[in-house]
Amino acid sequence: AGGSVFELAQYGLPAVLVPYPHATGDHQSANARWMAAGGAGTVVADSELDADRLAREVRDLLADPARLGGMARAARALARPDAAERIAEELLGLASGGDREAAATELGAGGTARK
Repeated sequence: AGGSVFELAQYGLPAVLVPYPHATGDHQSANARWMAAGGAGTVVADSELDADRLAREVRDLLADPARLGGMARAARALARPDAAERIAEELLGLASGGDREAAATELGAGGTARK
C-alpha cells in the first residue's frame, strides 16, 4: 500500500518489495516500481517468491553494506515529510479561490482555523 512505501522512505529503510498482484488497480506494483526506480528497493513478483528467493534477496543486501547504504539514502530522498502541509496549503488555496496567502492568514500558529 502507498502508506507503507512512504513510511519506508520516511525512515530511510531499503526494502525488498513483493506487491500483491490482485490489489485494486495494481497500485502495489506501481508503488514498488516507484521505490525501485528511485533506488530504494528491489521488487520480487509474488509469483517468483518463495523462502529461498526471499532469503537470497535479503542475504545479498546484507552482504553489500555500500548498496544497502545507497538504498537507505535513496529512500530518504524519496520521502516527503512535509506532504501533509503541502496538501493542506493546496486545499486552502483552492478553498480561497487560489489565494493561498489569504487562506494561510486564516490559520493560527497552531494550524487551526481562526474564527
